[in-house]
Amino acid sequence: MDRLEAFADISIRRACAFVGLGAVAVMIALSFDPILAFRTGADIAAVLAAGLAFSAWRTPRRNIRHTELHAMLRGAGVPPNWLSAEVKRRQIALVLRSRLAWHAQRVALAAILLWAAALFSWMVQGWSRAVDLAGPAPSCHEARMTQIGITGIAGRMGKLLAEEVAAAGCILAGGTGRGDDPRALFQASEVVIDFTHAHAASLHAALAAEFGRGLVLGSSGLSAGDEAAVAEAARRAPIVYAANFAAGVNLVIAMAEKLAAALPGAQYDAEIVEMHHRQKVDAPSGTAIAMGRAVARGRGTTLEEAGRESGRDGHTGARGTGTIGFAALRGGQVVGEHTLIFAAGSEHIAITHRSFDRRAYATGAVRAAQWLKGRAPGLYSMNDVLGLA
Repeated sequence: MDRLEAFADISIRRACAFVGLGAVAVMIALSFDPILAFRTGADIAAVLAAGLAFSAWRTPRRNIRHTELHAMLRGAGVPPNWLSAEVKRRQIALVLRSRLAWHAQRVALAAILLWAAALFSWMVQGWSRAVDLAGPAPSCHEARMTQIGITGIAGRMGKLLAEEVAAAGCILAGGTGRGDDPRALFQASEVVIDFTHAHAASLHAALAAEFGRGLVLGSSGLSAGDEAAVAEAARRAPIVYAANFAAGVNLVIAMAEKLAAALPGAQYDAEIVEMHHRQKVDAPSGTAIAMGRAVARGRGTTLEEAGRESGRDGHTGARGTGTIGFAALRGGQVVGEHTLIFAAGSEHIAITHRSFDRRAYATGAVRAAQWLKGRAPGLYSMNDVLGLA
């Protein structure tokens, strides 16, 4: 009897040890990913509870022979008139202690094995993202808390960018307002997001090159000189420059190039119509120009060589063959609408993208900032960030 009770006690201690190992596993997971740790702890608790309940329901009342236990108790000096009651009590207690403990330790071991498999899967996925440089950007937990600075943080886009930085779990290194010196911001940040004005683009690009910081540039209306300054700065700093950071717009631009390659300019006239809010000061929009350049690339030329037609008014004459037309509409508070049309004599093909919330641009910019951290100097686009390049 003493050996059986000792076995039951050892089984209980083993079960407690396995449960303790499960708790340690959850604490270790906390150092990798709090979300993973929470899910792991919940899974282990659920499996243990279900396993223990199942074990209690299935525990047999008589898994030790009655005669064997009766003889052992009699040999231990238990009075004969107590034997029957004592046998039942000790038998039931021993069965419950040993069988429940045995099932508990098996369930705990299974839970820990499941946790180990989940952790291994998570690590493999992390390694895959590290190897696939063109894949989706990691979260800021995986990117070890990217420190992001925002120029023009008090503006409409600046506020949205700050919200998205917090939502991504990154660190907001700081921001600048009108008239502030951005030098300190670039020193304190790993990546700076700039959605301010075209005239500030060359200065911010130069600061990124000076301090070796990443720059996500979303300002529109850059001149040829500004773009040349950005390209020069990209020789010493990683820069993502895009006309639009919404994922859908960049997919449309990629499609525009493929469609233009299949639809020759001699038969299909390319027209781009865009509409924005009444406060927008540049036209056509940067996104519309990016679409036009994509069409030109698809046809093996440049936008400047193909020729632009815009602002038609009065007697303009016939449309030029192979040129790319632009029409800009302004009114109300339209966030952004762009339509690319390929018009032939017998058919029209149109692709339209509509933005209903500027947050789409902010989300894409923060994603680009996460992707940009640790990159080599160079001029990148959203195609690189989205894996479309």
